[in-house]
Amino acid sequence: MFDLSIARIARLSMHLLNHDEEDGNDLSLSDDTVSLADPMVTALLEQYTIKPFQNFVDYQSFTYKNGDHTLNPLAILAGQMFDESESFHESTQRIAQHLHQNSNHHGIKSGDLMIALISDVTYEDEMIDAIGIFKSEQKDDFLKMTYKEANYNLQSDRGVNINKLDKGCIIFNTGASAGYVVASVDRTGKTDAQYWNDDFLQIKPLDDAFHATQQYMNMAQTFVSHRMGEEVNMNKGEQLGILNDAGQFFKKKDTYSEDEFKQEVLGGDHEIIESFQNYKKEYAQELQVDLPEQFGISNMAVKKSAKDFKSVLKLDKNFHVYIHGDRKLIEHGRDEDGRKFYKLYYEEEA
Repeated sequence: MFDLSIARIARLSMHLLNHDEEDGNDLSLSDDTVSLADPMVTALLEQYTIKPFQNFVDYQSFTYKNGDHTLNPLAILAGQMFDESESFHESTQRIAQHLHQNSNHHGIKSGDLMIALISDVTYEDEMIDAIGIFKSEQKDDFLKMTYKEANYNLQSDRGVNINKLDKGCIIFNTGASAGYVVASVDRTGKTDAQYWNDDFLQIKPLDDAFHATQQYMNMAQTFVSHRMGEEVNMNKGEQLGILNDAGQFFKKKDTYSEDEFKQEVLGGDHEIIESFQNYKKEYAQELQVDLPEQFGISNMAVKKSAKDFKSVLKLDKNFHVYIHGDRKLIEHGRDEDGRKFYKLYYEEEA
């Protein structure tokens, strides 16, 4: 969607968020932007901040607690920065204050906040700007080795690992009327760090083919793997056959049609279809997502979700049967001694 291969940082401001209990919950705002005079330092900085987003696919957009994205503080500030209606540095100070106000949880770590104006982002054959917001929380110990006059000198120091961005987001200057397009990463993966996406950014999945495909594949996978087995009289082999058909459906189709899915994957079975419709309704309500009956299928989303559609039938500790074809060629039964079995039909042995 966005090509960041030649993107560069044009302007940069940094501020310090301190959450240490001894020093208090303080915010230190810098007086001016950071100099980017050293090309080597700038290149390392761009590797640290921009590179993690080069192959990004899971885009979001701004929202707000009442659903009106126009009230989102970051959407407002980003718009002002793109329009150059306010000083860049003053806007970064307001972003830092907004993050500080939403960082009250006791588990939130101190960190250096970097806010950058990113230029030369390619989007649909045009060059656009973006705003990058990055928070560095983790510091690594490292050794600095110097060789002078035939002797080595060793010193220890602490710094940021440029290959490990802790938290970051890029706001692209497109789709302003719908809440912009936002890419966000949070490497911490901890529950108490959800303040970054939920409280600070306040973002939601972008309403596009990628998210529609991803939501439907996740919903279909959980339905077949869990709900269907509880409500429909079906053995595990049949379930996995349907799961395989569902995965193949998304791989082979360009457009999702719910009517086609019900016929080709669920076999037009009224009992299964009714169970599927009930589960879809529950899923949409619980996650507060829209599940349209027709949309374009995203190949990126299919590849990302494909791992959840592995159809492996595990029989005790003796056999693993991989089901990736016609589920009618496998039958389930029980012999006269009560032992369960599966019967496989095939033409050639590879």
